[in-house]
Amino acid sequence: MRMSAGIYDTVQKACINHSPVGCAIQNRNALYVVLEHDGDAEGACVCFYYPKTKNIWGANCRGGYYRSHCCITSGERNEFVLVGWEGDVFAQHGLKEDGKPNLIEESHIEIQNNCPITRVRGIAGKAYISAHWRTVFRREGVDEWTCLYGNDPKQIEQWQEDGVELGFNDIGGFSENDIYACGGEGDLFHFDGKVWKNLDCPTNADLKSLCCAPNGKVYIGCSHGMLIEGRDEKWKVLDVRAPDVNISDMAWYRDQLYLACGGDGLYVFDQKDIQPAPGLRSLGSMVTEQSQFSDDEKHALIEAGADQGIVEFMDRLSLDGDDDFMLAPASIHTLSTDGEILLVAGTDEVVAFDGQEWKVLFAPHGTDRGGEL
Repeated sequence: MRMSAGIYDTVQKACINHSPVGCAIQNRNALYVVLEHDGDAEGACVCFYYPKTKNIWGANCRGGYYRSHCCITSGERNEFVLVGWEGDVFAQHGLKEDGKPNLIEESHIEIQNNCPITRVRGIAGKAYISAHWRTVFRREGVDEWTCLYGNDPKQIEQWQEDGVELGFNDIGGFSENDIYACGGEGDLFHFDGKVWKNLDCPTNADLKSLCCAPNGKVYIGCSHGMLIEGRDEKWKVLDVRAPDVNISDMAWYRDQLYLACGGDGLYVFDQKDIQPAPGLRSLGSMVTEQSQFSDDEKHALIEAGADQGIVEFMDRLSLDGDDDFMLAPASIHTLSTDGEILLVAGTDEVVAFDGQEWKVLFAPHGTDRGGEL
């Protein structure tokens, strides 16, 4: 039985003038979408999809979570953690009586003001954050964060005076004693639980994202679509390329590496080549010869603010009868998976993939699609 449209409409109304900036999945019965107010820093709205609860959807909006990042800690607690650009924390503390997540504001992370947080990842049951100027923190528990590296104001000031660009943009790990962090121009480090070591990176490109994959390899997504593979002291630039954009995020799903490539869409690396994700097409591939716009639809799109030239261009597109796909989110930037479901967040919606079929999970801008898996 399908969910009542009114339930989905209610949470959409709570997110008017917001756009997705992140997503996270515990399992198919506990998913999160993080949205940010368009055009300013009013704060974030955390929407959660708990289909086994009475209302199915819920939302909790807070100020102060500008440029937020989120993760699931996995492990025994397996909780949702949201961290704002400057160290504001909003985390799940178990469940309420109605079965929905109990989201609580926590104490601010004691991070330097000029050290913006770039990512939060779940590693070995705890949340880790990466930040500029080679800074890493680990969440030990409620209101408790330990600085593992960086956050030295004198060192940061010196680097700023020298005009250098240093990491970190991302962090990942196989265990608490086997962690990698990357950023800047070839800035790559490893942490063995005691000592941080600067590794010899095979490129000076900007290192944007990192994935410690179940196949035992570490993948680093770079600027201009470059992909690096390695571990420990052995690294190489792979002889494949994603589109000429930054690879903003990566996730290992069903024995393949998925790459978020901004406005160019979602791509997959299958250990041989990088190709567009099957079944998901980028904006501009929405219309086939069998489903071109009517005159009324064109008029409605233009009245709603769409550029007439783009509408006419989309109307002329033909995919040779191949209509087994759905429209991808615009400018894909964040991925999350529990191994069963892959979530993909873009600037206008969040979609979910179960290995066979793509579905819209959440779209805050008035579309009637989505709302359930």
